[in-house]
Amino acid sequence: MTPDLCYHGSMEFFRTHKTECWITGGCAAALLACFALYLIGNPIDYWYEGVIVVCDLVLFMVVGVLFVFRWIGAWREKTPDPAAPRDGIRIFLLIFLIMALSHAVRILLAYLWQIAAFGFDSSPLDSLWTWSGSDTRHYLAIAEHWYADYDNSGTVWRLVFLPFYSILVRLLAQLTGHYFPSGMFISILSSCFAGCALYALARHDYDRETSLRAIKYCCILPAALFQTAALTESTFLLLSLLCLLGARRKNWLLAGIAGGLAAFTRSVGVILLVPAVFEWLTEVLCAEKKRAPLLWGFALLLIPAGLFGYLLINYLETGSAFTFTVLQKQNWGQQLGWFFHSVRYQLNYCLRWLGSDKRSDALGLWIPNLLAQFSALGLMAVGAKKQRPSYVAYFLIYFAVSMGTTWLLSAPRYLMVLFPLLFAMADLGRRKWVDGALTFSCLLLGQLYLYAYIGRLDVY
Repeated sequence: MTPDLCYHGSMEFFRTHKTECWITGGCAAALLACFALYLIGNPIDYWYEGVIVVCDLVLFMVVGVLFVFRWIGAWREKTPDPAAPRDGIRIFLLIFLIMALSHAVRILLAYLWQIAAFGFDSSPLDSLWTWSGSDTRHYLAIAEHWYADYDNSGTVWRLVFLPFYSILVRLLAQLTGHYFPSGMFISILSSCFAGCALYALARHDYDRETSLRAIKYCCILPAALFQTAALTESTFLLLSLLCLLGARRKNWLLAGIAGGLAAFTRSVGVILLVPAVFEWLTEVLCAEKKRAPLLWGFALLLIPAGLFGYLLINYLETGSAFTFTVLQKQNWGQQLGWFFHSVRYQLNYCLRWLGSDKRSDALGLWIPNLLAQFSALGLMAVGAKKQRPSYVAYFLIYFAVSMGTTWLLSAPRYLMVLFPLLFAMADLGRRKWVDGALTFSCLLLGQLYLYAYIGRLDVY
């Protein structure tokens, strides 16, 4: 192609997509300006730091560009969202059983790992305690004692953990009399229902085979072990999916309630307001009668209400709505930062620990963190162009916030609940060799990660 044709082609593309080009140009300039300011205050010391930071930033910007073009294109066309095909109850029962079976297999594999690698000689029932993850004791303590200073430490530092999952555990424990089994049961049950919700949401955009493939990846993701543990991930995933499912089906009350409970489970749940509002605005633009969807949009205010409920608890317990931010900074040096800074310090820690007596912990912590972040960005850089703009917007903001914390230990666990990644993998898996490669990688890395988790390495 001659330079003349390239020039005219570029100009024609700009005229056709003028809005998209201005928005992407403005956002890219703003992000690069922030990056430049970051470099001024945090100059690069080693070449490999520059490489990993730039790669992280570039991948994120690629996903951002794809999002803008999908977003403006969708709103320009103003095409109504077609209803998803209605599948029978049998497929949902099958998915529920598949999800339950995946947990049973994972628990069995963990038990076999304990015997083969660590000489475990107690009963299978005793082995279940291995599923009390790093934060499980805190959620169970909240379930049993609320935020009271029951250990006489002089501070209610457990305020950094949101309460909805613990409330569910307490309600079930009133019937069972046991907190840990109740927590584990809620996680597994939530995961099984999340599989059903994931399939129902996928059917709005994909055929049955692709939707079922998303279920497969939900079961075999390396970090899927956190769905079995007594932690919040399964509950948060279920509520997130119900929020988006409500938005796609124009059930704004369901979207608001589920999103609000998600924000009452984990603070990043408030980000669900972004995709929900995207879907609501799409409905407003496409609807012939604007009044009904405009009024129902107020139901989406229930999403931030969930976070406000948590802030109210902080206020009632300590007299300040933002005590949790102070506690996070005091106890863990935790605050919001730049997502590209996370990969920088994690790489430095990884190299340092690999060369010391903490080599095994580097394998359980820093390497999985780095792999999870780059895998997520890589998958979305390839798959975002085929996803709904609301999903990609959710991914971008969730990734920037959750990966931008200044002491990030749980990247695989936090990214595991990002359903757009499952859709990206399911869509890429239309090619059999890609599906085979992704499946093999997930199964292999999943067993390595499970081994690290069972061995009590730094897996959070």
